[in-house]
Amino acid sequence: MAENKPLLEALEQCGHFLHHRRGGKHGQARILRILAAQDGLSQRRLQDTLCIKSGSISEIVGKMETDGLIRREKDETDKRNQLLYVTEKGRTQAQENAETLQKQNEILFLELSEKEQEQLYLLLTKLLDSWRSTFDDSLFHHRKGGDSSC
Repeated sequence: MAENKPLLEALEQCGHFLHHRRGGKHGQARILRILAAQDGLSQRRLQDTLCIKSGSISEIVGKMETDGLIRREKDETDKRNQLLYVTEKGRTQAQENAETLQKQNEILFLELSEKEQEQLYLLLTKLLDSWRSTFDDSLFHHRKGGDSSC
């Protein structure tokens, strides 16, 4: 097993890099991406989507509101809820984030030829298929956008 340590470390570093460049678990970029797709989402629903505590979501949302990226409004049907909306500044930031991400996506694999990219994909798919048949299925669920499974 010790001979696999460098491979595991390289995979972990790749995973860490990819996770954080997309806004991490609950970064502002991810929140903007979610709200841009589902404007008017309740703060509670966003909290559930991100799988974080109410104090954490309040702090992040407060900073984003102070920065003019989002605005909060009381839910007219349930005054206990706060609905979150992306401001024009927030939409511009979300668009810039998406464009930056797209440009970064274009350079991620420039070091690999098309054939090497195909080989990497096949190897990773082979590993994932093996792992899925061996390990608990919950380890493989990765939320995208508004999926609320934690």
